[in-house]
Amino acid sequence: MSFLPSDARPLTEAELASLLEARATARDADLRNLLAGRDPSRIPGFLYRWAGSEERPHAFLGLYGAIGGGDGAGFWCMVAALWSGFDAIPQRAFAAAFRRYRAAWTPAGMDAQDRAAFDALPPLVRIYRGQDADAPLGLAWTLRWEVAEEFAQGHRGIRHRRPAVLTAKVRRSSVAFMCTDRDEAEVVLFRPPARAAILGEPGD
Repeated sequence: MSFLPSDARPLTEAELASLLEARATARDADLRNLLAGRDPSRIPGFLYRWAGSEERPHAFLGLYGAIGGGDGAGFWCMVAALWSGFDAIPQRAFAAAFRRYRAAWTPAGMDAQDRAAFDALPPLVRIYRGQDADAPLGLAWTLRWEVAEEFAQGHRGIRHRRPAVLTAKVRRSSVAFMCTDRDEAEVVLFRPPARAAILGEPGD
């Protein structure tokens, strides 16, 4: 659905207000239909239509909690598929959701490429994370030091005051899923490692 005028002229203030109102009305109608239909498979389409990358992780948790089913059936397929489209992920909220739906986890939730990368992991995996040194540890790590180094400097307009590359060793059983679609060798854990498990900078 497009709310844009057919010609290329700039929108007037009144037209912009009308566009935003029409978009909000359509979004709210889609949301009501989604909640009424209680079909979790429609959540990704709704998120990509109406939510920006920083809104999606919050909206996903809210929507899945509302209509996804208490046993977590389908949760892992959906979160693994959506993860690469998330920004500003609420780490503690996702760690809590991962605990809630842990019993429903299966490696079959990953697509074929991610599953192959997961199956290739050794029993003990060395992982890296780039972040601000003062920030809490997160769920998303990488198998590649150079990727973590880039994230340590910041990404998507965010700059860290104290860039740090952290490394840890975790068991493969600590890995919830892999994300390979952005060539970042991303490893998503069920929960952040304990601070005591951090080995420091690569090479320490």
